Amino acid sequence: MALRDQPYLPLYVKDFMTSQALNGCSAESVGVYIKLMCVMHKSTRYGTILLKQKYKQTDKQIENFALQIANYMSFGVDVISRALVELLEEEVLLIEGEVLIQKRMVRDGELSDKRALAGKKGGESSNKSKQFASDFATAKNQANPVIVNVDVNESENADESVFVNEEEDVSRAREIAMRKIISRYEELVGPSYSGAVPLFFIECLAKGMQAEVVMAAIDTTDKNGVNSFPYLKAILERWLAEGILTMEKVENERAAKGRSQQRNEEKSEVDPFLANAMQEVANAQSYDNAIEDYAEH
Repeated sequence: MALRDQPYLPLYVKDFMTSQALNGCSAESVGVYIKLMCVMHKSTRYGTILLKQKYKQTDKQIENFALQIANYMSFGVDVISRALVELLEEEVLLIEGEVLIQKRMVRDGELSDKRALAGKKGGESSNKSKQFASDFATAKNQANPVIVNVDVNESENADESVFVNEEEDVSRAREIAMRKIISRYEELVGPSYSGAVPLFFIECLAKGMQAEVVMAAIDTTDKNGVNSFPYLKAILERWLAEGILTMEKVENERAAKGRSQQRNEEKSEVDPFLANAMQEVANAQSYDNAIEDYAEH
């Protein structure tokens, strides 16, 4: 949400209290300034006030602004004029052409607008990706029965395969699979703003990989502490190349790695009794050598 749409005004308390420019102003000017920031908060261009044509009644710009601003607050024109003079002298505010500006507010407003636009584009990208997934699933449907390892009823705890014959059910099941995968990805890795993320997941499913396998790879990235898409993609590409498309094969690979790790650990460990015996032999050899050296001398 853009700053101007917020019901509150962001006030950086430390900056406000320690500003040398503002501390050089009178209490009257500070009071006008606070009210002025509230007006600027609702302006079309955040942090500014544009002088309207009907208030250009004199050749003095400050007085013209005071006439206009007086409509927004309970202070008189003379009070506002004195405050504007002081605030401009201390460079708390500035005038560019026919615009009264508070630089910090303008900068914050521009940053807020950029973030709001980025969020909107991210949402649109996500919707497009979901639509693409739906279209892709429909295009890929075949007449033969398909085994889809996702619960059509969207039960979070279900783990059995669903035998699907109907084209509509296949499409729905794949849409559910994509929603679950994207949800797990955004929970453990991060936002999927890039369209490359869902497209790659679709490619994995199209090659026969179970949705549960994709989510297992996502869990692996989180377990290993490397929460990035390139790392996840490398895992899934290796699994595709090695034909690891089902959870059974994933579990088999994990078990094989566990056994290999255990063997390596066993090789690196020396039996304590054997270690003691070896130490005693070494001590005995050292003792015999010492006796021989003594006898020779």
